[in-house]
Amino acid sequence: MGRIQVILDLSIILSSILASMTIQISSVSTSSLSDLLNDRAGFGGNTIGGLYGDIYYVTTLADSGPGSLRYAAEKPEPLWIVFRVSGVITLRSPIKVASYKTIDGRNASITINGNGFVLDGVSHIILAYLRFDTGDGDAVQITNGAHDIWVHHCDFVNWGDGLIDITRGATNITVSWCRFWSHNKVMLIGADPADVMDEAIRVTLHHNFFYETVQRHPRLRFGKVDVYNNYYYRCQSYCIGSTMHGSVLAEANIFEGCATIFQSSLGGDPERGYIKFVGNLLISSGLCESVNPEKVFVREDYYNASIELAGEELKSRIIAYAGCSSPINPRIMRRVSDGEKSGHPMYIMDFAIPVGEPITLYVDIPPPRSLSEWVESIEWDFGDGSRGSGRILEHTYGMPGSYTVRASIRFRSGATITVTSTVNVYVRLEFIGGLALISIGAVAYIAILLRRRRLKIARLT
Repeated sequence: MGRIQVILDLSIILSSILASMTIQISSVSTSSLSDLLNDRAGFGGNTIGGLYGDIYYVTTLADSGPGSLRYAAEKPEPLWIVFRVSGVITLRSPIKVASYKTIDGRNASITINGNGFVLDGVSHIILAYLRFDTGDGDAVQITNGAHDIWVHHCDFVNWGDGLIDITRGATNITVSWCRFWSHNKVMLIGADPADVMDEAIRVTLHHNFFYETVQRHPRLRFGKVDVYNNYYYRCQSYCIGSTMHGSVLAEANIFEGCATIFQSSLGGDPERGYIKFVGNLLISSGLCESVNPEKVFVREDYYNASIELAGEELKSRIIAYAGCSSPINPRIMRRVSDGEKSGHPMYIMDFAIPVGEPITLYVDIPPPRSLSEWVESIEWDFGDGSRGSGRILEHTYGMPGSYTVRASIRFRSGATITVTSTVNVYVRLEFIGGLALISIGAVAYIAILLRRRRLKIARLT
């Protein structure tokens, strides 16, 4: 009995030592991981994420279950989530992120696909160094009074609705050092002109790279948005929109190749918005003038910010460092309508089309990391003897078969890379059925003619 007691005592002591070691390792690791918090700024500058929670290691790319991102992100307790795997996490439904979470993609290459994140009424969330690439709905939805949110060094590309939507009183949010491309409606802040609760919204956007996106960078109703030190390149519709007395401070941003910088009347909203422009750099862009600047908030009433001069040095830094550090290669995609959002295009990797139906092919090229990586030209070979040039082209195949499509991309440095995809062109089943019916009818008609001929010959003989 004494020996058993000694063994039990040793077991308890060993368990205590291991538990103590685990706590120490967790504490030390959290201390080193929390260096990320040194980069906080703006309205979301007080966000702590999972600072005081344990470290959770994601060990699988599965959608759910122990070791998965969903398993950790939806837990009620504070967690600092890091990754021991790299790759694509395809979500069958959105992850509903619980409060006090840091999802830290540093030292890994993590792509979120299929569905995104919903931050509904939660607080103290940090999303860092993640790529949100191709999915349904919104990539990140922040809503219903969610507050103290920080989205940092993330890539956003090709979603069915918005990339980041901030609505229904969500507030104290910062989006920093992110990249946005291959998308239409980038960022909605305030969803409806009747949602007066959105007067509480406060958002900071700084050091983001908007690359050839279309609109909503952001599109604001009510609320306050501080937009400083961002780089807008060839935004196709408008850069910033504000209605319903939304207040925008736009300072030291770079607008290049953007025809329309600001819209204060959008979507039939009954009231206009306000904007104050300070020290912005316009390169081959339309003019921008402040609209009721006296009604725009004063940044220093809320926080202080280190504003960089809008110039080539800032532009080069944003190009080099915004978004995820993990590389992404150009790819050929097919442009389609998502069937729900009017006129909102999406790009998919499905290249099966019927004979005679036009296919719209698009080269998805991530934003450059240096001026030498700027795209000079794109030349297409459709695999059926036809050629073309440009970022996006429509083509029609006249015969069924498999065609290798090639897009040759030439960069400013003179380097050229070629990406390929296979387009499978098929004949519709109803067309085949129609041909079959025609063939059966023709055979029957010929059989009738032959029978009549035999009967006629028989009568003559």
